[in-house]
Amino acid sequence: MTASAAGTIEEPGRNVRRKSELNRRMLAQGLSDFRRMLAYKCGRSGARLVAVDPAFTSQTCSQCKHCTQGNRKSQAVF
Repeated sequence: MTASAAGTIEEPGRNVRRKSELNRRMLAQGLSDFRRMLAYKCGRSGARLVAVDPAFTSQTCSQCKHCTQGNRKSQAVF
């Protein structure tokens, strides 16, 4: 269901922007369900679930909290 609607050069797709927004919402809903189930399981077992805003998490130092694009040169090295 989340396949691209871009089409080909010979037959370009229609409503590509609307389809990409629909895809984004469908995939986000799956993560929302996962988070809801995880919160339920954590509550039952007494574990603590901490929700973290994902913005700039790969560029922020976990110790000093300094945030810059230069902090992370690749996915493998921080």
